Amino acid sequence: MERSMIDSTSGGSLGDMNPTEARHLIEKMASNSQQFSSKNDSIVLRGINDVAADSSSSADRKLEGKLDTLVSLVT
Repeated sequence: MERSMIDSTSGGSLGDMNPTEARHLIEKMASNSQQFSSKNDSIVLRGINDVAADSSSSADRKLEGKLDTLVSLVT
């Protein structure tokens, strides 16, 4: 935490407080920052894409077979 943020939250200077008051203030600010996060808590959406092979080469069929096996193991 920045000292200026602590000073403005306390309504005065952190240096004017006794150690117990300063500790209480910092603990309260830490608790509030966990409860009311100011970070961008965006949700990441992930999807499943279909894979289709246009050519019918043996390498493509082999890869497609491996993918089908993998999908059946996961689901």
